[in-house]
Amino acid sequence: MHAIARKFNWRIHPNGNTALNYFGLSTQIFGRNIHLSDGPNRRYNINGRRLEFNHTSPREIKLKYQESALLVQALKSLREENIT
Repeated sequence: MHAIARKFNWRIHPNGNTALNYFGLSTQIFGRNIHLSDGPNRRYNINGRRLEFNHTSPREIKLKYQESALLVQALKSLREENIT
């Protein structure tokens, strides 16, 4: 996925479900990898696994640190009513 992003000069970040897994807030494993990018929506099948890049606004992708992007996506995925 990083090689594809480099090839097209995209900035990418994992989506909310991947961020929840990273922080240990979810144990679900999804059959496809979805990343947010500043490029167009694209889908690839690599060795039977689906890799997706979904376009998002530049303000969500322009965070300086990868950890900040993961935290923002995890909080957005949880939604306000599930955060106490």
